[in-house]
Amino acid sequence: MLSKLALSFVVVRLSHPIKSYYASIHNLDLDALLSSSPYKEAYRREMVAWAEGQMKKDPYVFARQALENSLAQFSCCSPASTPDVILVSDARRPSDMDFFTEVCGRPNCIFIRITATEQVRIARGWHYTESIDDATTECGLDAFSDWDCRVENNLSSDGHKELLDQLTERIY
Repeated sequence: MLSKLALSFVVVRLSHPIKSYYASIHNLDLDALLSSSPYKEAYRREMVAWAEGQMKKDPYVFARQALENSLAQFSCCSPASTPDVILVSDARRPSDMDFFTEVCGRPNCIFIRITATEQVRIARGWHYTESIDDATTECGLDAFSDWDCRVENNLSSDGHKELLDQLTERIY
């Protein structure tokens, strides 16, 4: 959608630097860690504990690295110095929201909460795992209330066009 509107954009994936560094220090398959595979699940608890330890030292360590990586990729592929839109696809913690608010300024951020019912998530293959699915990495933003809009990502896409139109108007 953004490219159709002639807006330059970059997608920032916050989990990528976590998984990339963890894979390199433990000699693991990064592609498998980035997937929703049983391989990732086998290392998930330890990886989360390690990442939480790193974030206790610096809460923005991975958000900063993810943004720097994405902007570096953007600058080598685009004549523009910075993208019109920075899309963060996987914010999980209040510190993620704080980082982008500080870096970009709150008026320049559009916080979108995307949810699906538990029934739909189960139909998509999700299985609840205690101490993983109730951890900060999965529900750290449940109490966050500063959302600009909320989207239900259930089976139907009805209403999504209206939301996209509203977001496009705000970005332009």
